Amino acid sequence: RACYNIGRGENPGNTWQNNIAFNPDPNDSLYRVASGFVRSKHACIRVVEGKYYLYAYPDGTKSQRSRTQLFHPDNQITEEVEVNAPRLLRPGDIIILGRNAKLIFEENL
Repeated sequence: RACYNIGRGENPGNTWQNNIAFNPDPNDSLYRVASGFVRSKHACIRVVEGKYYLYAYPDGTKSQRSRTQLFHPDNQITEEVEVNAPRLLRPGDIIILGRNAKLIFEENL
C-alpha cells in the first residue's frame, strides 16, 4: 500500500478512501470537538524502507486553517507537518489533526 490515508469520513470522494477515518456523528458532542477542522483529505502515513512517515495533504496544513502536528513525548517537542516535509514516526508519537483529534502511533509489522 502506498499510503494510509487519514481524514474525516471513510469515502469523502468517489476516488478517495480514508484508511483511518473520523466518521461524523452529529449527536456526539465529543466527536464534534475532537474532529474540529479535520479535513476529508488530511494526512497519510507512508512506509519507506521499513520506516513510517507522516505526510500532510494540502488541506491538512496551517495555511488552510487546519493543521497536522506530531508530538514526540520522549523529548516533549511538537512539530508542524507541512506538504512535502514528512516527519519520521516513532512508537508513542502522538499525531494531532485539526484542533484536537489525536492518534497514538504504534508500530506493528
